[in-house]
Amino acid sequence: WALGVAAVAQGDVVRLLSIERDEQLRAVPLAPPARDVAALGGGSDDEGVTVVVTALELSNSGYVVAHAVAAEVAPPAGAGGTAPGPGPSDDPFRYVLLCFTVNGVMCGRAHLPRAATFLSIPAHGDVLVTGHEDGSVHLWRAADLELLHVWHPLINY
Repeated sequence: WALGVAAVAQGDVVRLLSIERDEQLRAVPLAPPARDVAALGGGSDDEGVTVVVTALELSNSGYVVAHAVAAEVAPPAGAGGTAPGPGPSDDPFRYVLLCFTVNGVMCGRAHLPRAATFLSIPAHGDVLVTGHEDGSVHLWRAADLELLHVWHPLINY
């Protein structure tokens, strides 16, 4: 990456590392309450929801884009409840793109109807490309996650 920074996801934290100095620059927490759980489908109460980063992309403009899944946390032993894990694939609040600067400032969020199975910022530029389970391809502005264009697969082509 041109800025000499690498990003590593560790559960619900994204760590930005200096390649030249071999040290951590900052850790950006994506877990509740630091990042609006209600927007991730966890309701107004942040208990019982965890955020897991599944993919990261970096742009040379200083943006980090994370694909994250909001998952239910298992109840304590002996308590009733359901098994942990993400909701059904068609739940629009289970999958989210989060964009933040290398300084850790959140600059965009986009909810996804399905998990992104592909995530890339070609040539580390300013456009994010996501591919989805249904075959659709989305183009986003990396700086704020504004949706620029969507291609839908041709059915029975």
